[in-house]
Amino acid sequence: MTGATRTGVFAVLRSTPAPVRYLLGGVLVNQLGAFVQTFLILYLTFRGTSVGFAGICLAAYSVGAIFGAMLGGELTHRFGGRATMVLATGEVICGHTVNTPEVAEDGHLRLREVWERYGPHAATGVSYLDEVS
Repeated sequence: MTGATRTGVFAVLRSTPAPVRYLLGGVLVNQLGAFVQTFLILYLTFRGTSVGFAGICLAAYSVGAIFGAMLGGELTHRFGGRATMVLATGEVICGHTVNTPEVAEDGHLRLREVWERYGPHAATGVSYLDEVS
């Protein structure tokens, strides 16, 4: 293998476009959520329940996840994504933002966002969205 270039995982990730890296990060977070089932069993058996009861709880969780995904998909198909989210949370969140483009100290483009949220969970804040290159 003399003269061959060695390519590692991190080198490939660095050469991948930013949107693909964001998508891969989302997939990673999603897959970490799969550990819930394992920890549910460990938690229940640690708390003294029988293995059989822990298995029934895992089955109930799985059936709920399947039917919940099917129901969420059908509601999104019929009413749209926004209406489905309002239906799921039972509340409408309103607010406003004032966005100002800026040039950061290092020369990158930055969007300064001053925001305010109204309603029962009212809050205010400032967010910055930086250009990634």
